[in-house]
Amino acid sequence: MDPRRHRLPALEQALADPPSVPDVRERSDLAGLARRTVRPIDLIGHSVAVVAPSASALVSPYLMLRVVGPGAWLSALIGFGLAFLLASVFSQFATRMAAPGSMYTWVTRALGPGCGLLIAASMLLGYATLVAFGVSQSVRHGAEAGTSAGWGTPSVPAQLALAVAIVLVCVAIAVRGSGCPPGSRSPRR
Repeated sequence: MDPRRHRLPALEQALADPPSVPDVRERSDLAGLARRTVRPIDLIGHSVAVVAPSASALVSPYLMLRVVGPGAWLSALIGFGLAFLLASVFSQFATRMAAPGSMYTWVTRALGPGCGLLIAASMLLGYATLVAFGVSQSVRHGAEAGTSAGWGTPSVPAQLALAVAIVLVCVAIAVRGSGCPPGSRSPRR
């Protein structure tokens, strides 16, 4: 058999000089990201970060049972329904558009930068609310632990100092990182 007979000149030319296709970029959105550097702990952290807002929406009615009263079941039902709708929308976007950035990226690409800015502001407000709730509950439970240990009820300035200390520890961990550089298996020394 003659090898020249099975050559595909059109394919060779297309591979050597690919034609430009409208709406297809020259570079991938993921260009520049290191491959095979995501560890299981990174995936767990990402999963918790993604699920935490939905989980807080689902748990809130149970935590606020005293405030909501007999309508807590309705609040929980609405929370579950909204979480289900969000999960179905997220799964549609995630399977059709592989891109880092969550809702912001999906909305910006689908509806434009104005709607993307609105989503970014909403996400920032949501995360700030979760942080404020987490810090306030940490201070509350820390104060209760001090009271039950016999130290007495801490003053407002002491509680404020505890809140600042909690925020500083969280910021220090976020800035410094977990101590494991990407791609390594052991903490930095």
